[in-house]
Amino acid sequence: MATQSKNQAQNYKEFSEHNLFALTHKLDRQMSNHINRLLRARGYETISTRHLAMFDNIDTEGINIKLLAERIRISKQAISHLVKDAVQTGLVSVKTGKTDARQVIAKLTDKGIEFVGSLQPIIMEAQANILRESGISEENLAITSQVLAAASAYLGKVEH
Repeated sequence: MATQSKNQAQNYKEFSEHNLFALTHKLDRQMSNHINRLLRARGYETISTRHLAMFDNIDTEGINIKLLAERIRISKQAISHLVKDAVQTGLVSVKTGKTDARQVIAKLTDKGIEFVGSLQPIIMEAQANILRESGISEENLAITSQVLAAASAYLGKVEH
C-alpha cells in the first residue's frame, strides 16, 4: 500500500508539472513576487500584487468598500485591510457614505491616480524581463495570451 501511495504521489507530482492549473498557479506566484520586487524598488513598500484588483476597481469618484469586495470576490475584512494599506501610503482616501454613515467609501487620491498610471509600465517591465531572460518570443507570448484569455472567458461563463 505504501508503494502504491508513493507511486500515486510521484504521478501527481509529474502531472502537476504540466497541467494548466498548476502551471498558472506557479506562474501567478512567481510573477507576483517579481512585480512586488519592482514595486518595492519604486518605493511602494506596503503595496503588492494583492492590491492590484482593488486598484482596478476603484476610481476618483469613490466606491463603497462592500461593493468593492464583492466585485473582486474577497471578504469585507480582506478589502478593509487592503484599503487600510492604501490609505496609509496616501493612495486612497476614505469617507463615510452621504446617506448612510455605516458605509465606507474609498477613492483614489492624486497620489493614487499617479500610482495607477505607473502600474502599466511596471507590469510591462516585468513582462519584458521574463521574455528577455526566458527566450520566449513575442509570437509565443501572443499565442499564450490568446490561450489564457480563451480559458478565462470559458471559466467566466461556467462560473455564472
